[in-house]
Amino acid sequence: MWKKPIILAVFYHDTIYHPGNSRNEEKSAAFARESLARLGANLERVERVCNMILATADHPSPQCGPMTNIFLDLDMTILGSARGEYRAYVEGVRKEHHWFTEGLFKKNRRKFLKKILDGKSIFHTDRFREKYEKRARANIEWELGL
Repeated sequence: MWKKPIILAVFYHDTIYHPGNSRNEEKSAAFARESLARLGANLERVERVCNMILATADHPSPQCGPMTNIFLDLDMTILGSARGEYRAYVEGVRKEHHWFTEGLFKKNRRKFLKKILDGKSIFHTDRFREKYEKRARANIEWELGL
């Protein structure tokens, strides 16, 4: 069970989630660390799980390791979904941040999406790039009205 840190990272990712809180990943990693330690997990693997969770805060460069790259790509697959599913995702994100004025939400969302588009690629691994990159870029451009 403890040999697959990526499975544990998927399980513990966003266990602590409050929309708009910039410390969600940090809190989820701390929860995972405490919970897995109580279960007797190997400390080195626990740290790998926590590092994967923390990486979702800013999706660092692909040099963070193959397992983390796969985990980060899994986190972004919604961007490469079919248009109807992507539209539902965007509507959900808006509802999730309901306290923002429409103008402030659009400004922040646009900034986030432009940062994604300006990167060399959205996905870290060849497999995810081949499967999702083109559609993800098309979805983001659609959302931005480009």
